[in-house]
Amino acid sequence: MSALLTPRAVAAAAAQQNGQQVVLYDIPWRAYQTICDALPERCIRMTFDRGTLEIMTVSGRHEHYKSLFGILIYILAEELNRMIACFGSFTHRRKDLERALEPDQCFYIANYRRVLGKGDIDLLNDPPPDLAVEIEISRSLLDRLAILAALGVPEVWRFDGKTLLVLILQEGQYVDSESSPSFPEIDVAKLVRYLHIGIEQGDLAMGRALRTWLRRQLRRKQAQKNSKLHRRDVE
Repeated sequence: MSALLTPRAVAAAAAQQNGQQVVLYDIPWRAYQTICDALPERCIRMTFDRGTLEIMTVSGRHEHYKSLFGILIYILAEELNRMIACFGSFTHRRKDLERALEPDQCFYIANYRRVLGKGDIDLLNDPPPDLAVEIEISRSLLDRLAILAALGVPEVWRFDGKTLLVLILQEGQYVDSESSPSFPEIDVAKLVRYLHIGIEQGDLAMGRALRTWLRRQLRRKQAQKNSKLHRRDVE
């Protein structure tokens, strides 16, 4: 078993499965941790679920969307005056649960102040991210949402290249939500058009278009609020 679990053998196995993924079974947590630590800079994504290890290669398209989500959510936070810390794709590990994965992006928002100044996050002592992004252009063979739920991530944005869904954690399971707890001011589903602008026209074009739309939305909502206040005063 040890000969099969060298970092070189794992990387080779991941590359051989149609360039997508390979699943290994009956892997002890200690072996997973050794492999993960031996490959800190890698172009593969590793998901561990109670003895089952999936190693998946990621495409350039996947990585482009990942980058765009980082820009997009940063702009949302800036325009909506939300304090935020992006922790990217750091490996979420819980030895006690024997579960681990790397989300495509993750952000601290409500718990922003609890992670200020931290270089590394220990999920046994620190809170999980408030928001995680899962890009599902290539589907994992493991139930990554179940792992995120076990880790206690309260909100997940799920994107398949066409549709963006908001999932919120309720009683240990994710359910669809029409609005985002992190950004309730906006219709998250409408952000897809700006991701497509990013793919077709570039990051700056996406950022400029998104800021214009957000500011228009905020002005409209403020005008509606002022109108309601005015009618109430008149009455």
